[in-house]
Amino acid sequence: MLLKEQVYKEEWNIPQQNMLKLYFGSIATYKFYNQGEKSIFYIHGLSNSVQLSAPFLNQLSRQYNVYTFDLPGHGDSDICFDYSLEYLVYISIEVIKFYQLESFNLIGHSIGGLISARLSYYLQKNIEQVVLINPVGVSLSDVKSLGQTLMKNEKIQNACFQYPALSKQFILGQMKLLNNNHAYTLANQYLKINYYKMKQSHKLILQNFPFTNQQKILLSFTHPFSIILSKFDQILNSQKTKELLHKQAKSVMWLDAYHMCTISIPKITAGQVIYALK
Repeated sequence: MLLKEQVYKEEWNIPQQNMLKLYFGSIATYKFYNQGEKSIFYIHGLSNSVQLSAPFLNQLSRQYNVYTFDLPGHGDSDICFDYSLEYLVYISIEVIKFYQLESFNLIGHSIGGLISARLSYYLQKNIEQVVLINPVGVSLSDVKSLGQTLMKNEKIQNACFQYPALSKQFILGQMKLLNNNHAYTLANQYLKINYYKMKQSHKLILQNFPFTNQQKILLSFTHPFSIILSKFDQILNSQKTKELLHKQAKSVMWLDAYHMCTISIPKITAGQVIYALK
């Protein structure tokens, strides 16, 4: 496994940031440019950002031009008050239009994977291949439960979003109860964000995002060059859905990794994605 210290010692491709103004505010967009012919459009997951995904994106940018953005309420993007799947797809399309991307590979992680699956409907002629990394997470019900606990308990809420040390202690404890081995990664992410903005965006996402429609969304994913990059036993419960995805997938890659793979093992994960695209 590649240590984070090793990642930061490597040569970095610094992304160019542009702010895209939409009616609710601004979306932070990024371009990792390497003068290559092929491009990747990447959509990160809940509680992530381009900054947190930078080691993974830098690895991809060694062979591809990488375009991405911070989801609303994440990173440098403003909070949005519509977190429906269709609106997040609309924002993604606006970023793609902004960069005038006509042909690209689409990669989505966690919730970004669900957005990518739906996005592939609208842009079938533009998308070459699709890679979904843990498209519904280890367990969105666990994530939702954790978020609802935060929102219902005012003392916990204030502690988590005002005091980093208590935030880390609480999140570590919650994730250990859920028996998730990426607890430290998740906690460290919370320590690097704007707590007020993330609290508001999490509340809206938990209220509006269609967590109960995961299988329906994946069942509707029909892109002919789809690649499912994940552990089936962790992301899907329906055998019918498994069989359908397995049948449609060009190849199935098994990750021996944490769910938050974008920053915990960036080189290995990026290597598997690049291998899958070839």
